[in-house]
Amino acid sequence: MEYLLDELLSGTREVVWSSTDDQFVVDIHERPAGLLCGAFNPLHDGHRELRNVSQQLLRDAVGYEISIHNVEKSSLPQEEILARSRQFEKAVLAITAAPTFVQKASLLPETTFVVGIDTAVRIIDPRFYEASTTQMHNALSTIRDQGCQFLVAGRIVGDKFATLSDIELPTAFADLFAEIAETDFRSDLSSTGLRKN
Repeated sequence: MEYLLDELLSGTREVVWSSTDDQFVVDIHERPAGLLCGAFNPLHDGHRELRNVSQQLLRDAVGYEISIHNVEKSSLPQEEILARSRQFEKAVLAITAAPTFVQKASLLPETTFVVGIDTAVRIIDPRFYEASTTQMHNALSTIRDQGCQFLVAGRIVGDKFATLSDIELPTAFADLFAEIAETDFRSDLSSTGLRKN
């Protein structure tokens, strides 16, 4: 089924699922209500714990999502996609060609995207929308229209544990973002830190 990854990389397909039996498929019988989005290079216990907490908060299944393209990084080659997908064992994984959340929302409507505070900051930063606040608002409006929202986990930023309450959300779209309380989840692990060790 690796031809599906070829189609994803060539642009003829926008999403591929890695099912719980480690096969790549076009779709799955029951999509999870939430997706924990990230690069997972590598997947670590903090990610697993965040997924578990998110499932408890949503009272529904949460899988993972990796995009082969990234707004700030180079695209992933097939070998790297395969290597990262093997980390997820029995969890559902969506592999997308969607670097932005407006694209993810269009591909995966009615999804709660689980993200860290650093990602939430980028979602509301006009610099990622050609420095246009109007384009940022249009993107958030599209995300809302697709029935999507964000569940935001705090994390260490600099020397402080930052949470959703530390950032100024656009008033008209504040309802799209829900905070995971530090008492429910805190992990100071980072993939970057693990790669350095």
